Order: sequence, then C-alpha cells, then structure tokens
Amino acid sequence: MTQTTAKQPVLTVKEVSLGKPDSWRLQPMSLDLNSGEILAVCGPNGAGKSTLLGLLTGELQPSSGEVLVANRPLNAWPAAELARCRSRMEQSTPLSFDFLTQEVVALGRYAWGDDTADSPIVAEAMQAAGAYELLGRKITRLSGGEQQRVQLARVLAQIWQVPNALLLLDEPMSAQDLGQQQQVLRNLKKLVKQHNWSLVCVLHDLNLASVFSDRLLMLDKGKVQALGKPTEVLNLQRISSVYKAELTAYYHPENNRHLVMLDD
Repeated sequence: MTQTTAKQPVLTVKEVSLGKPDSWRLQPMSLDLNSGEILAVCGPNGAGKSTLLGLLTGELQPSSGEVLVANRPLNAWPAAELARCRSRMEQSTPLSFDFLTQEVVALGRYAWGDDTADSPIVAEAMQAAGAYELLGRKITRLSGGEQQRVQLARVLAQIWQVPNALLLLDEPMSAQDLGQQQQVLRNLKKLVKQHNWSLVCVLHDLNLASVFSDRLLMLDKGKVQALGKPTEVLNLQRISSVYKAELTAYYHPENNRHLVMLDD
C-alpha cells in the first residue's frame, strides 16, 4: 500500500450517499480518516451503520460521491491488491463446514499466498483476538462469542503487520462478555497505533465507543447527527433525541470520557 502521510488520509469519503431524497438509506456525507485513528460508528437500529460499511467496502455502490483508499478511488483498486491493505469483518459469517479454528483464520492470508494453518501469523492474530485458547477446535462446535473472536482473528491476519491498512469491523463485540470486550479492544487499539492502521468500528455500546475511539460518528435514519470527539458527540440531549431513551450521561474526569446509563 502507498505510504500514507498526515496530509493523505487512509480513507476519504466524499459526499457519499445511497438512495434518493424521498428514500435515503444514507444521506450525503463526507469524512477523512487518518492513519492511527479509530472511528466508532454509532446509532440506533436502521440508522445506516451497516450501509456505510457496505459503501466503504464497495459491496454497495453509492448513488453519489466516491470512496477513496489511500487517495485512490475504491473501484480503481485490483481486488487482490486491495485485500492486502483492507480487511472487513461482517456482523455474522456463518460456517457450516467443520474447519478447525486455525484453518478459518488462515483464510485471511489467501491474498498473500501463505494461507497455511500453522503460520506464525495465524497464531499471533488468534492471540490478539482472544481466540488462541480455541486453537484446534472445530468452528461449528463453538459458541457465538467464540466464533466471533475467530472471525476477528481472520480479518486481523489478512492485514497483519501491514502499515497504514484499513480495518472495517461491524459489531465485533456484540457477543463478547465484559472481560473479552476489554481484552480485545485493548489489543485492537494497540495494533492500530503500532501499525498506523485506520479502524472504522460499528458499535452499539456507547460506553465502549466512548472509551475506545478517537472520534465518533453518530447516525440516525441515514443522516449524520454528529462527528467529532466522543466528549463532543455524546451529550445528553443528542443521545436522548437519537435513541428516544431516558438516560443520564456521566463525565469521567480521569479519562475525559462520557459514560451513559439508562434511567429506571
């Protein structure tokens, strides 16, 4: 992948939309994402979060605007070349074959031609995703949370040690317990900073988004409600309006973050 500088974002979204004025799935929006930056995408069900990720991967074609990776239009990238610098994890990736966990993770190395299950990269990616303890087990025998960590290891293996890569994750923590959430998110943050990756991560949990992200994008009904630092986006009035919920927002002075709790 072309070396990225501070003046050249890893990801550029220029007035991208999907739909039309009377039936928007995503209204026109723009953003830049720099190397080493984590963007959390939040919003209620149907807000357009997965639609945005579909546009960023090229799975969906925009009605207007364009997506650029390393200042190069998404549709100008050869598939094999793009696969070596951009990786995506979907909400669900069901498997019906009895692959071993390390064989599933090794699929992430296909674009590199070294997709062997005993590769050191496979083991390292499984360790980072909190899935190393699952080594040697069949994927179909795992719980939903365990399968999710194996799939995360697969997408990490795909861009392992690639500088300035782009990582797109759709609800990677939805089936994890508190301990796994903390461990995996800490590891992800470390990898992003270490390799100057850019990470777009869809999260339903606003507290996780607040702790984990550098910036937060709030969507509702296909429209950008706010984009900025978590402390700027997560104010009580906005969250209550977007989520139609009665809640309280607390400020954590030690880490300069907002925490959100539902009222009883």
